[in-house]
Amino acid sequence: SCWLAAAFLVVCQASIQSWDGYPSHGVAPDARSDFGMNVMGDYLVLFGGANFERNILFNDIHMFDLVNRTWSSPFVDTSHPLPRPRERFAHAVCNNMFWVFGGREKKWLHDMWGFDFDRHEWVNGGVLPEKVEAPKMVCQEDRYLWVHGFDKELNRQA
Repeated sequence: SCWLAAAFLVVCQASIQSWDGYPSHGVAPDARSDFGMNVMGDYLVLFGGANFERNILFNDIHMFDLVNRTWSSPFVDTSHPLPRPRERFAHAVCNNMFWVFGGREKKWLHDMWGFDFDRHEWVNGGVLPEKVEAPKMVCQEDRYLWVHGFDKELNRQA
């Protein structure tokens, strides 16, 4: 699994298969694994994850400016509900929103949340009618979110 140590990023230039350190500024997220990270314009968006050494699950959101190489945390309107802390969830950027589905807290979750960067708030996207473990999610044409996973109790793919 991926592990993010505070203020540590590396970048791979895929065309030449070369890894380089990527120095950064600002306040980096706490060290964690099993987080979600996507590109949105000139930013990396990071959400959630776990620090098992400290027994912590996160539901925080961070942004890394790829141009200025600076970490920041967007303002979040906490007068609206927030997603529960989680790890091993599905995530995608779609229509200027960072979407999160499922994952684990103490058990598998099957809720969906989207962070709206224009309104600075989390939007509850509802609950998938089926339990899905180990989900994956992609966005198609900024219009559709596709979710895939496994329902262990029914022993079938959802």
